[in-house]
Amino acid sequence: MKYKRLSTAAVFLGAFIGAGFASGREIALYFADCSPLVPFLGGLLLAVFCYFFLLIGSYTHGNPKLLWGKASKFADAVIKISNLVTLCSMIAASEITVFTLFSFHGGGVITGILALITIVAGVEKIKLSNFIIVPVIILLIATLFFKNGELFFVGKVTVLPAFSYCTMNIIGGGYLVSTMSKGFSKKDCVITASYSGIFIIILIMAVFFTIRNTQNSDMPLIEAAKLSNLALIGNVVMYLAVFTTITSCLSIVSENKPYAVAIVTSLSFVVSVLGFRTIVDKFYPVLSILGAMVSTGYVFLFVMKKRRKISFTPPEKTVFRKTLTL
Repeated sequence: MKYKRLSTAAVFLGAFIGAGFASGREIALYFADCSPLVPFLGGLLLAVFCYFFLLIGSYTHGNPKLLWGKASKFADAVIKISNLVTLCSMIAASEITVFTLFSFHGGGVITGILALITIVAGVEKIKLSNFIIVPVIILLIATLFFKNGELFFVGKVTVLPAFSYCTMNIIGGGYLVSTMSKGFSKKDCVITASYSGIFIIILIMAVFFTIRNTQNSDMPLIEAAKLSNLALIGNVVMYLAVFTTITSCLSIVSENKPYAVAIVTSLSFVVSVLGFRTIVDKFYPVLSILGAMVSTGYVFLFVMKKRRKISFTPPEKTVFRKTLTL
């Protein structure tokens, strides 16, 4: 169970640490001119929502859509649209990153193929890849922080950016981990969410302090890395973050069906021509609204059905009961 907690937390982190985060674009978009307390609160809220989604997964035996009943198609559509938008930004970012590192085009195609192989190999391979890649990302971001970070404690204090940042990020990672928390106890949920929250807060604050003087660039963290002669490290962080998020988004949108993965990836290539910064700046605030709607709905339905003591029968028990009836 200890490994399952860690691997599930790694999947949540992998879904969270995308190109928007690793480039510093998300942090600049939501927390420019804010006090450090605001991004800290954003990370704390992510941990709290992660806990609720883990509980929901445990309660529904890994099938969170059961909470919505007849409205499950609406919730599913919002989640898939949100992940599709994120995926498009990841494809755009992978093209930029691969070109920066190796000076050739086609990085999006290569990354898509690698993600396809990972997904076809199974969810456990997604867990394993995130379990390996996430610590590397943490190490590289820490290196950039200690090299270029600048601590400061001024800025406006407001709750809305923290909540918006949380709801934008939770819609993908929260749903994904809820499908993996079957058999979790409340203790398992608390520990897993704590692992995720601690590392998320550390990463958010590290990036926040590192991009102090580069917030207006397209990729503030990469620009900060260049200023410190660490452009290679910055782009490696970027690519690894892109890959972890692409696998998570593709898994959710395609439901791990190979033909669907191919179709969704092709569509993402088309939308990605809008450009990374345009997609992040224009569409991510919309994702915050969608995330707030769906996440609040999940938590509300969970609390209400728990109060009414409505339980969901695990699939294997349902089959057993039908066999007896026959």
